[in-house]
Parts: sequence; C-alpha cells; structure tokens
Amino acid sequence: MDDMIRRHFKLCILIALELVFAIGMIAGSFGEPKSISFAPGDFIDNIQERPNIVIGSGGISLTYDEDLAVYDDEGRIIGDDLLTGKFAIGSGAYDVSVHYEAEADNAYVELFSESWVTETVSSKIFLTADKEQTSSKLYIPFGRSMHDVQMNIHYMGPGELTVYAVELKEDIRYRWVPVAGYLLLFICLDFLLWLVFAVSGHTAREYVKRHYEIPALVGIVILASLPSFADFLYVGHDMEFHLARIVAVSHEISYGQFPVRMLTDMLQGYSYPTSTFYCDFFLYPFALLYLLGLPLRMCWQMYVITVNVLTALLSYHVFRYISKSRDIGIIGTAVYTLSAYRIVDIYLRSAMGEFTAMTFIPLIVVGIWMLYYEHDTVTPVFWAVTVSASDRCKSDIKSSFIEDDVDAVLRRGWFCLGLGMSAIALCHLLSIEMVSLFLVIFCLMEYKKTFTKPVMIAIGKAALMTVLLSCWFIMPMLLTMRAIPLSMYDHQTYIQAEGAYPTQVFNIFMRGTGYSTTATPMEMPLSIGGGMTSAFAMLIFTMISKGYGDRHRQKVVFVLTSLSLVLSMYFFPWDSIAGITDGRMEGISRLARMVQYPWRFLEITTVVLSVAAVCMLRRYMDSDYGFGYRCKLWTGILLLGTVISLGAFYDPFINEADWTRATDEHYLDKSIGREEYLPSDSGRLIDLPGGVESVEDDGVEIRSYEAAGGERRLELACDGGDSSVLIPLFAYPGYHAEDIATLETIETGSGDNARLCLQIPAGYHGTVRVYYREPWYWRVFEVISVIAFIGYGISILRA
Repeated sequence: MDDMIRRHFKLCILIALELVFAIGMIAGSFGEPKSISFAPGDFIDNIQERPNIVIGSGGISLTYDEDLAVYDDEGRIIGDDLLTGKFAIGSGAYDVSVHYEAEADNAYVELFSESWVTETVSSKIFLTADKEQTSSKLYIPFGRSMHDVQMNIHYMGPGELTVYAVELKEDIRYRWVPVAGYLLLFICLDFLLWLVFAVSGHTAREYVKRHYEIPALVGIVILASLPSFADFLYVGHDMEFHLARIVAVSHEISYGQFPVRMLTDMLQGYSYPTSTFYCDFFLYPFALLYLLGLPLRMCWQMYVITVNVLTALLSYHVFRYISKSRDIGIIGTAVYTLSAYRIVDIYLRSAMGEFTAMTFIPLIVVGIWMLYYEHDTVTPVFWAVTVSASDRCKSDIKSSFIEDDVDAVLRRGWFCLGLGMSAIALCHLLSIEMVSLFLVIFCLMEYKKTFTKPVMIAIGKAALMTVLLSCWFIMPMLLTMRAIPLSMYDHQTYIQAEGAYPTQVFNIFMRGTGYSTTATPMEMPLSIGGGMTSAFAMLIFTMISKGYGDRHRQKVVFVLTSLSLVLSMYFFPWDSIAGITDGRMEGISRLARMVQYPWRFLEITTVVLSVAAVCMLRRYMDSDYGFGYRCKLWTGILLLGTVISLGAFYDPFINEADWTRATDEHYLDKSIGREEYLPSDSGRLIDLPGGVESVEDDGVEIRSYEAAGGERRLELACDGGDSSVLIPLFAYPGYHAEDIATLETIETGSGDNARLCLQIPAGYHGTVRVYYREPWYWRVFEVISVIAFIGYGISILRA
C-alpha cells in the first residue's frame, strides 16, 4: 500500500481532495427545505397609489382600467406591477406556487433579479383563467446565490385578477443532483487517470501516443455537442414535442404506469397514446432525471450528448472493424458523427427518434458486413498462418479453424444485425421502414450469398431476435391500431412537394435556419454536406479507376447511394404511390404516406457513403502499402468537406435560432406533433368541450369532476333511469371505470367525438374512478422481451 501511494502520490492527493469536496457537498445536502411565503401585504405598488389596485389582508385585487394604464415609448401598455422587497436566495431548485383567481390569461408572476445571474434563473409563472393554482420551477446554479431577488405581479387585463398567496419552497431532491454529478465526474476522471498511469505504466504523453483514438473521439464528440454546452436551449422544429414527451413520461412514471403507454395528462386532459406508437424506451433515464428535479433543459442536453458519445463509440468500433485500421476508423467516425444530415437532425429539426436511430444503424452495417463479406475471408487468413505447418496436420487444423471461425463470425453478425434492428424499432419506426427497404434491396443484389444456408439461417436468427426484443412495444402498437381507427396521415398525399432538389443535396455551404417548404428559398438545409459529397466523388473516381478493390461491391454501394438520393428528390412519384386507392395496394400507399418527407432518405445516403469512404480508404491503403499520398489526399478532402459544412451550419444557427430556458413544463405549449394518433372521429381538438356532460337530460346530476394523478373522479347522483355521461377523455383501449367505494365496474364505451362514455345505472349515488391500465395480455409480450433480453445478455457473457 505504501509503495503504491509513493508511486502514485499525485493521484492519491487528487483523490483525497475530491473526497473532501464530496463530503462537504454531501454534508451540505441535509437540512430542512427553505421556504418563503408572500402575503398580500408584502407587495407594494411600484408606480403610484392607483385606485384599481386594492391590497387587503385576504388578497390583492387588480382591476383593469384603461384610463389608468401606463404606456412605454412605443405605445405598449406597461402592466400593473406589484413588487415585494428584495430578499436573498441560495443555489438550488425551488417550486413557486401562486393561488389566485383570474378573468383573463394576460398575467404572470415573475421572480427576477438585477444581478448578472438573472438570465439563468428568471422565472415567469403565467396565470390562466381556467385554474386557481399554478406553479413553476426555479433553478439557481450550483455555487451561486442571489441577494436582490424580488417577486413581481404583472397584469395587463382585461377583467380582474385576485392573488391570494405566493409561496417559494425548495425541492430538496435537487440537492443531490450536483452531488451525483460531481461524484460521477470524479469517478470518470480518476478511472481515466488510473488507466493511463497505474495500469499502462506510461506517462500521459506516451499513453496518448499509443491510444490517440481516445482524444480524437473526445474531440469529435465535443464538436458534435457544441450547441449543447449552454445554459439555454436552441429551439428546433420538433423540440417542444419531445420535451413534452419527457415531461409527460415523467408524470406517468410518478403515477405508477410502467412501461408508459398512455400520456393521461396530454391534450388538455383528453389523453394521448404517443408512448404506444412512439417508443419512449431511450427517454426513461432522462424522464427519471426530470422527475428527480433536474431542469428540463439539462435533460435534453444530456440526451443529445449521450447520443453523440454512443454514436462516436459505436461508429468507431464498426468502421475500425471493417477497415482493420484505427486511423480509418477515426476518419469514418468523424465523417459520420459530424455529417450534415445528422447535425441538422439534432439541432435544427430536433428529430429525437431519427438522430437516435442513426446511433444504432452502424450495428446493422457491421452485422451485414460479417454475414456477407467477413466470413469468406477466413481461408486466406488461415493459409497465411498455417503455411509452415506440416502436410500431415494441415488439413485437420484447417477444417476445425475455419469451422469455428465461420461460426463465430456468423454468430456475431446475426447478433449485431438483430440488436441494431431492435434498437431502431424502439426509437424510430420510420427509420426501420427505410432501413428494411434497403436491406431487402441489398440482399437481392447479393443474392448469391443471400440464398445460402448459413446466411439465411443467420438472417432468420436476427429477425427472431428483433421480434423477441421489441415485441413488448410492436405488438401493443399493432393491436391498438386494429382496435381503434386513427388519423395516421390518412389524408397526406402531397409528399412529393417536400422532396429535395439537387442544388440542395450537394450544397456544401449549408444554412442553419429554415423549415421544410415548397421550392428552395428559405428552406432548411437538405444537404448531405461536404463530407458525404466528397465520399460520393471518391466512390465515382474509384469506380472509373483501375485496380482499386472489388468492382461488385463498389457497384452495390453506388446503386444504394443513387437509389437513396433519387427517393429523396422531388421528381420521384411519391404522390402517385400515396394516392393509390386499390385495396390490394393500400398497404404500399400507407407506407408511402408514413414517410411524410422524402428527404428522410438522406439518412440512408449518409450511412452508405460513410461505409463507402471507409472501404475505399482501406483499398487505397492496401494499394499504397500504407497511409500513402492518395489516402492522405482523400482523407484531407473528406475531413475538410465535413468541417466546412459543420461550420457553415453552426455560424447562422447559433446567431439566428430561437432559444428558450425550458426549465420545466411551464415553458412548453404542450405540443403533440401532427395529431396523427387522435381517433379518426374525434373532430377538431379545439372544438371539443372541456367538461363533463350527460348524453341526455335524464336525471343524472354531475356534482364534481376532478383530474389528478392520471385518474378522473366524478361524483354522480342518478335518480332516474339508466344514464350516460361523457367525460373529456378519448376512449382509447385500456380505460376502465369503477365505483371508488364498492369497486364495482362501470361499463364504458365510445361516445360523441370519440369521448369516453360511462354507462351509469339507475339509482346510482357515488364517486366513479376512471383510470388507465394496459390490457393484461400486453404484459405477456413484456415478459417475452425481458426473458429474451436476459437470455441474449447471458449468451454474450458466456461468449
């Protein structure tokens, strides 16, 4: 022990300092939560004594009076502000609650400060007329405190606003968030230092020289994650929808629903089955972090950084395996991880499912590579090893070596293929649709290898693995689609207008703003970027040159690239396919409509060209007997094109994109996407009533209605005959009703506008509890997936 301390004295000193710091943080995390209550008398009129503002012991009354309104220099109304005195508040997470009555939505309570840290902690709690109490989260970063905070009531009419109380209370769960964060940081740092110095026995310089892929991958991840290193979020197209998913999933977990199938609080309480059709599997850790008090903004940023890390690690191992070169593996990782389409997916589009799917597509690539191109190279490798063996034992060694090696390669191949397909199925169904299409095309192009017994068996095992691991999600989704008619793009036949143009696809200098629009002006970048354009040029150059690799493989890659580009273009007849009305072809029509935007196929282009670049660099390296001038030239072109497109995107994006603090759900507009999972006969959501109503005036009295904790409770009195009551909840499969006292089942059905209809028996007096519970047979699929996951995990450990 003494010898080890002497040899690693500096490392031991660092660990000791970390322990002291961690113990201090842990000790400071105990204690009672801080709480501050503001009574009406704590507020004062900051402008003048105005007659339309009455501050009494029971509440503060603000009545809008246009004659007393104050205007700024631009003629806009300055709200009737009431301020408290200044007070101090330390770092942490706080719940700010407001009790009030409002006749209009044009009011908010704000906690603000004039100090430099204001923008990181300012909080507005908007007061809406449909509530009597609302709350919001306030976060003050670790290690900071504020001494000039004030509470402000801001009201701009019309009507009257009455505020009864404002309370600020600390959420002590958040005290442990920075503790856990620093402990994780210390563990990772110490492990890295231990690996470099204690295990390797080298200096830091020697270790980096031997393992230069580590700093290279770290640099790639940092470049891909730059916009995530901020105390705010750059707003992407679908970000509100996915942030709302994180919030809703965290709520459902707190209600005891797991796995989450139905978002019971969405759509103003009507519920929405997003989780049944858009799997939340990879969201669960970050939804739990939000539930434990982490700001919503940080949950999203941590998700993006985690995905970038996984993408870099997986793609590096895949490209290194394919090329048998660390250098080419790093180059392929940089070109793929920093590719234009992927970066646009993450930041401008915020397409969470799609950019998560791109993390796992390399697993499918390496699986296909092993099945089709790897195991047939075992023989030459063997002959190189056994060339000096005696003739007597050569054949025996040869046969056993090849059999074992082929089996191992095939086993790894179908396992990677099945794992990759399963992961994509659990994050983005459209991606698995596109990947499956191109896998079929590839298998047909390589039919001589496809229709062989080993490959067919391996593909069958991969398909079975995909079904077993993902059936817990896929089967409930399919069963729900059969049970209830949904919108699901039934009327979308204008797909072709969303296609890309060649001038966009090969545009190296991308813009960082825009949306998907008709024509090209002001449209978002629909480009494969400089790196992929260079890879395509490299592919064409290699094909027309002599002596560079397998021509058949090059043709396969060229066909797949060209087909994915054609499918992404505006001239491909998507509208004709989507408009097919023949019943026998309706399935193809529906699949085409689900694509929505043809430029999605640039995802496939990006993957195929990344693999092509890696393979061609390997061929050039073989022909030059090392990393010669041709390898260096094409490497420089690939990396330069990638960096140019990345910089061209980042420059306008970070300067022009909208941004938000997004500390909690009160910053969201409860976006749900395109309402594709609404019942077909639900009508427009904006026209639906917000309360409970009886189907007919048949003697049923609705005494109260409450929605909380994922449940609805109705107190009813039915003095007449059998009655029916409609509640503001869509009649999705899985909703049940029972009497809260006797637990007797109340029959349910679908009523007007697909609302849940309760069949109330004659003479009923009591409280009905309406709750969601997934069908019991869905649990069977979950058990199957869990058993399969454990089984495949054990097989990996044994291998």
